[in-house]
Amino acid sequence: MPAEKSKRLLQTLTGHYHELLAVYARTAAHKLPSAKGSIREDAVADFIRAWVQKRFSVPTNVFVTNRFGQEYPSELDLVIHDGSSGGLWNLDAKGGNCVATWEEVRLIAQIKSTLDAVTFSKACESMLPLADYAKKSKTEKPFTVLFAYQVSDDFIHSLIEKFTYSAWDALPFDAFILLNSGAYFSTSLRELRIGIEKGLSPSQVNNDGPSQDVLILEDFVNYEIPNGFRAVSDCSPESGLLALAALVTLATAGDDVTGALLAACTNSKHFPIFD
Repeated sequence: MPAEKSKRLLQTLTGHYHELLAVYARTAAHKLPSAKGSIREDAVADFIRAWVQKRFSVPTNVFVTNRFGQEYPSELDLVIHDGSSGGLWNLDAKGGNCVATWEEVRLIAQIKSTLDAVTFSKACESMLPLADYAKKSKTEKPFTVLFAYQVSDDFIHSLIEKFTYSAWDALPFDAFILLNSGAYFSTSLRELRIGIEKGLSPSQVNNDGPSQDVLILEDFVNYEIPNGFRAVSDCSPESGLLALAALVTLATAGDDVTGALLAACTNSKHFPIFD
């Protein structure tokens, strides 16, 4: 029986993957680490812009401040910001740095060229005050993502071990997008994780018999292991980028549009429990 042909929107993710790889390879010639990092951050921002509604901007090198005038202590590599009600102000003519209103931030991403033990620790440290800052700002914490172009060979195994044996709230990120090693989602996003493979929105997963069987089995088999972070689909570059696209869609457009995106990429398999 011939293999099922990928849907056209899913096929574009292979092109996005090679575009990101090209940026990574070309910037290796840069002598200044800061310039190299900025170009790589911009490439991730360009990818995200392809999946969000027009009223959202995706600035890099962002300082956020809430309505009470309190500034978050760390600069953020990348955010998704809703310009329909918030403010975004450039600090220089080229827009290399900016200040954004916190209340309109829908997703925060830290971008790493090579993820190793040191950069991982620093990335987590920069996100640790976020929950407290959100509480002081009287807002929900936005989705948080760590994106890495590559993971060092001597760190990948210990990183997967962290994902396997950490509770879902032990790490200050909701998702890890590892360009060459797939995506890993926190338990807090497990309905989205299941939905990415089945072409279903999180709400559809909650009303899908086979999806619920998978989730119950995961809980039963691993009841002694926290397993707060699980791989999304087959860990291919395409599934990792689809995971990022789905997450930014959920953050900006909600459940219904997320379901439409996933159905446009995957042949939807939905067996409702209730009508």
